Amino acid sequence: LLPSLALALALARLALEAYEAHTEYLERALSLASTRLESLGVVTEKRAVAVVQDLLSLPLKRKGGDVLYVLELTEWPRLVSRLEPDEQRRVVSRLLREVAGRGCVISDPLRADRLLVLCAPLLQGDSSPAAPANGAETANGASDRSDADGLDAELAGEMAPVAAMMHTLAHEDTDAEARVLNAAYKHAAAAAPGRLPHVLVPLLFRFLQLARRVRLAEEGGATLEVSCGKLLAFVGQIVQAVTAAAPNLALRLYVQCAQVADSCGDDDGAYEYLTQAFTLFEEEVAEQSAKLAALSLLSAALPHMTSFSAEQYETLARSATQYGATLLKKPDQARAVAKASFAFWPLAGLSPHRNAQRALECLQRALKIADGCKRSGMHAPLFVEILDAYLWHYEQGNDLVTLAYISSLMQLIDQHVAEWRSDWQAASDAPGAPAHVVRYVATRRHISAKVRGGSQKYEGLQL
Repeated sequence: LLPSLALALALARLALEAYEAHTEYLERALSLASTRLESLGVVTEKRAVAVVQDLLSLPLKRKGGDVLYVLELTEWPRLVSRLEPDEQRRVVSRLLREVAGRGCVISDPLRADRLLVLCAPLLQGDSSPAAPANGAETANGASDRSDADGLDAELAGEMAPVAAMMHTLAHEDTDAEARVLNAAYKHAAAAAPGRLPHVLVPLLFRFLQLARRVRLAEEGGATLEVSCGKLLAFVGQIVQAVTAAAPNLALRLYVQCAQVADSCGDDDGAYEYLTQAFTLFEEEVAEQSAKLAALSLLSAALPHMTSFSAEQYETLARSATQYGATLLKKPDQARAVAKASFAFWPLAGLSPHRNAQRALECLQRALKIADGCKRSGMHAPLFVEILDAYLWHYEQGNDLVTLAYISSLMQLIDQHVAEWRSDWQAASDAPGAPAHVVRYVATRRHISAKVRGGSQKYEGLQL
């Protein structure tokens, strides 16, 4: 066996060095090794595996031309199939890294299909019949279901070449690119459950980028086979497929889809995706830290969307506030409600959705919740965080957030950090100073700098 494989390796090197333009010579060398291994099944002997690895790597070292020419070599995939699954994944990963590293562009659906057929070992993972226990990892680092904190880092590293390859799928014509991406989706959607997010998420962003391109083309009067509306509806199916494996990630993807739909003028689509995000928050997100992060994201994203009607916007903003008040921990409630105030004072364009009264109510409610955290000692840090929200609204022109509110809140904070008041400079520089004291001192310095710079907004505020 080894002499035959060594001969095939030598012939392959000769073919690439002396007859690089004649791929049929390389094909014959690969065929020699593949035929020799056909009767043996999967190669397990270490020295033979090493030679086969070298033989498969040679075409990827070709100096000139497109590395994807290996897709035209019928014997290359056959030779890959003679290796064990782990070895197959290593070979395919190297091919994908070469594709992305050389800046290749895959613009043909057939090529995309052939490449993703080769990616089957990466997409399917370990095909051993023994199923892992609930939440347990398989031999290759995958798990049946991602945990609430995020996806497995080791598996993400293994799937990174596939994710990078998805960004090489492109075409100047939007309809042609849609066909290429659809060919990739058919393979990606068949991936193992734990691997779905790693292949569908990069593909989702490619579809969202295409939707923006299609929208611009439609505004220019182009007649297209694949419309922006079709693409925006399709990405929802992709997020739905991700939900079972990674609900926290799916929530963020729904927000991303909503932002793109909003930028494309599809207010109904954007509203539907944000509604889906809130539904996931209520039904799937369990950990309190994840809930707070999700509400922070929704409250931050909503003010940047401009296509909603007044009724739609009010419903979504109220939802952010109401869900914030349902969090289990009082400090999280205070933070979420304070952040929800930003949704009622958007800065995107001349927004008709500003509601100064609702913003102030959120701030005052956050203060009330924070005041109830004295037993845990979290009230002072929360007061400092909420002060920053007050200052933001004041500087952004919310007329109901006046200097009197800010002055009263700063006096309240002063009472709770009395031991640091003698020397604010020393307080911020002290090694043992609490984080909220350092932050409060930085806020005082910011206001002082504004006053020294001639700002009249803070005149009369006693520091």
